[in-house]
Amino acid sequence: MSTPNRRAGRTLPRQQGLMVQQQAAHQPPAQAPNITTVSVGPIPDPNALGLYGQIDPSFPGRIVSVMERQETHRQELEKFNLEQSHAHNASLVELEKDRLLLEKERLQSDNARYRRGQQFGLVAVLAGYVLAGVMAFLGHEIFASVIGGVSSASLVTAFITERVFDNKKDRTTTESSMTKPEG
Repeated sequence: MSTPNRRAGRTLPRQQGLMVQQQAAHQPPAQAPNITTVSVGPIPDPNALGLYGQIDPSFPGRIVSVMERQETHRQELEKFNLEQSHAHNASLVELEKDRLLLEKERLQSDNARYRRGQQFGLVAVLAGYVLAGVMAFLGHEIFASVIGGVSSASLVTAFITERVFDNKKDRTTTESSMTKPEG
């Protein structure tokens, strides 16, 4: 038995209309366009606050209150961190002052010891020269020349040793300052 509306697998125009209506009934309704808004900052834009206010009239005030408390908290943290940084820097300055004071005292002590050494050396050399003079006056020329020569040799040795020591100290100080980490 053949249907009068179908001919060789083709749909008649009347049936096509019914099928289009049936397909349209199964499609979801057209959706509204999706709109995205971007708000910059901690507080939503006024339109969004108004929408929150439609949900609950207290929402906009509560949102603003939360943002104000968050801002206050952030400012307190920044202030605390800044104070801690200043305190740390102040303690570093105090430590550097203490280090410089100790270095100054050490240098003063070294200078005092150096002066004492020079004074004792001068006294020893002058005593040697006086003794050599007295021995020469008493007729002991060989003994006088030995004492005078030893005094002169010790004086020359002291100056040479001092220069060598100072050069080594300068090199050591320069090398240690070049390898000292900054911080």
